[in-house]
Amino acid sequence: MTKKIYIDEQGINGLLSETSWNYHYSHGGGEDSTPHYSDSKFNMDGGRDTGHFGSGTYFSTYSDKNLSSSYGSNVGKDNRYIRVGDNLYRVDFDLYKNLFRVHSKKEGDVLFTMMKNLNRMYAKISRDFGKFDEKDAIYNNSVEYQIILKNSKALGLKCPSYMQLTRMAQELGKNDNRIESFSTAFMEWNGYNGVNVSGIPYYDNTTHGSVIYDLSKVDGDMDKIDDGGKYINTTDGSFSNTIAMDGWDDAEANSLDGTLRFWYDKLSSMDSKHAMRLLKNYTSSKHILPLYAIRGLGDKLESWYLRYLYQKNPTDRFGNRLCDELVSSRLFSQEVLKLRAWYWLSYKLSNGNSNPLLVNLVHDFELTFDFDDSYEEEEKRKKQFVNMLLSHVDRELNGYEKLELGLDYDEE
Repeated sequence: MTKKIYIDEQGINGLLSETSWNYHYSHGGGEDSTPHYSDSKFNMDGGRDTGHFGSGTYFSTYSDKNLSSSYGSNVGKDNRYIRVGDNLYRVDFDLYKNLFRVHSKKEGDVLFTMMKNLNRMYAKISRDFGKFDEKDAIYNNSVEYQIILKNSKALGLKCPSYMQLTRMAQELGKNDNRIESFSTAFMEWNGYNGVNVSGIPYYDNTTHGSVIYDLSKVDGDMDKIDDGGKYINTTDGSFSNTIAMDGWDDAEANSLDGTLRFWYDKLSSMDSKHAMRLLKNYTSSKHILPLYAIRGLGDKLESWYLRYLYQKNPTDRFGNRLCDELVSSRLFSQEVLKLRAWYWLSYKLSNGNSNPLLVNLVHDFELTFDFDDSYEEEEKRKKQFVNMLLSHVDRELNGYEKLELGLDYDEE
């Protein structure tokens, strides 16, 4: 069978001329050469900030220590994984042709973010210390999958469908003989035996480093030789939260990143499922829409969003409840009145203060009275409205609320 090989001369010349010696320091004193040696599926929960490039043996060029001058060409001609010093091992990466080559800090960020989300998705599906149990599995992984899909596409990697990726996570969690992390399984499914970050700032070090999943695999069919660096538009997130963008107005990427521009003012004209997905993305980024944007959603979408916020009760990255400010806004009561969203009356502010919504709703209701209504008619309607509101309140009223609602006279 004949395979086509695609070669970018500028990119491949850069690869051939680079220093290929990489070093591994063994803290335990052993070879650490067992396939999938470190960072296995049992300790990669998606919350860590290291190890997501995969399970295996990690290396660095140690360019700051200039190890090649002491342990490079003058230590024999064996290019394989060999010991060259006290607990120090050396290998020539030219022997490993199917490592995914990272060309820049940005590419590394996109790859790391993708692989971290793969491990986060796996940790939610196989929650029993890396083992799968159907009754404990969490399948709400849309946010993780959107990031995986976007970043893999930008890096030229294949990505299974959501259901196929979910099944891959289940199968890995069921198999006790497989110890590799889910990010490793994904890269191996793409035909790679590791990640090469040699010479890349921020990543070519002992905190991250290059990784070879299985040192015994020095060959491997390649359909495509590295074609050089890629131009990727991304969000402005950290190294572990860098999302590839299809243009600066990419609504999905911006909503996932917690950026409001380019999409919020188009929600009312979108397909409802698409709009709901963007709003869920934005909430998962620890943000909620400001009230002026909520008021522009249209009644149907606004009604859904307010119910979603109430049930979700999201917090910011410091743990502060985001809906406190919303409920405390004087204008919020107008939306509750319009949509009859009385359930917000039971919302409890995190500072312990009384929810101002009850009094604000009564004041808004009074503004609906007709000038021709008699005082008795207004008081009757107000009392009926107050009684209806109180049926949604599960706490004692304070003195100010009783006064504003006209309940203080009933107690005399």
